[in-house]
Amino acid sequence: IGGNGGGGGGGGGEEGDGNVRTTTVQRNFFDRITKDIELVRVVLLLTGCIQGVRNTVAEYLSSFGEYDWLWKDDKDAEYQKFATTNPTLDDYETKLRDFSRIEYDVDRVNSVHVIGALSLNTGKLKRSLADECNRWKIKYSEKLHDRAKSELERLTEYTRVTMGKLGRKVDDLDSLGFMMRLLAEVRDQDSYIDMEIEPVMEMYKMLEDY
Repeated sequence: IGGNGGGGGGGGGEEGDGNVRTTTVQRNFFDRITKDIELVRVVLLLTGCIQGVRNTVAEYLSSFGEYDWLWKDDKDAEYQKFATTNPTLDDYETKLRDFSRIEYDVDRVNSVHVIGALSLNTGKLKRSLADECNRWKIKYSEKLHDRAKSELERLTEYTRVTMGKLGRKVDDLDSLGFMMRLLAEVRDQDSYIDMEIEPVMEMYKMLEDY
């Protein structure tokens, strides 16, 4: 009987162990953070600070928006529009001066801009803008050089042909008459040639300056 009782007692213990329920509540890191008011306050402050810095950075970068045409606009198309206006030398100089002014303005931008805890390095951006601006300047300078070269070649050819005619031998009245007429033509063209060569010299001087 005692043995059976012992067995019964053992059975009762096992039944008791079987009825025990142990509940373990596992709290993750997020739960602990959200229940800590001080931590929540710090997180909100950091979020606001980061958003503020983000807005300030975006505002600073937008200040370069005035130069976006340097890489967005098509250089060939823009020059063609410029050429259709039959530009004068003053028009070319205005364009080249504008490009030089933009290069100067870009160069004056600080290479390092500090915003809060951030340090923005604008060195590469400045170099890219300066390179784009220089390409615009080269485009207009090349076209101006082509124009100056064409005018100079025309004047040089006129001078060469005229000098060839003046070198002809005068041995009769016909050749003498031809020479007299040629000299009169040269005298008439003298002031005209001076008026034409002066703009050519100004073109080359402008190219040298810019």
